[in-house]
Amino acid sequence: MTEKVGAICTYGDPNTLTLDLGTSELAQATSANTCIVDFEKFRGEVPPVTSFGGPIEVI
Repeated sequence: MTEKVGAICTYGDPNTLTLDLGTSELAQATSANTCIVDFEKFRGEVPPVTSFGGPIEVI
């Protein structure tokens, strides 16, 4: 498994698997949330969920 930033979704964002592009230049609706994926069970230390944490420092 790739351990790059964004390679593991710890929040369940559907845009991790599906395109978030508009359907056409006219409609700009979101694409259907359907896709074909190949996945495997993650074996390793689970990274922390960081999506609910705020910024470390606000200036």
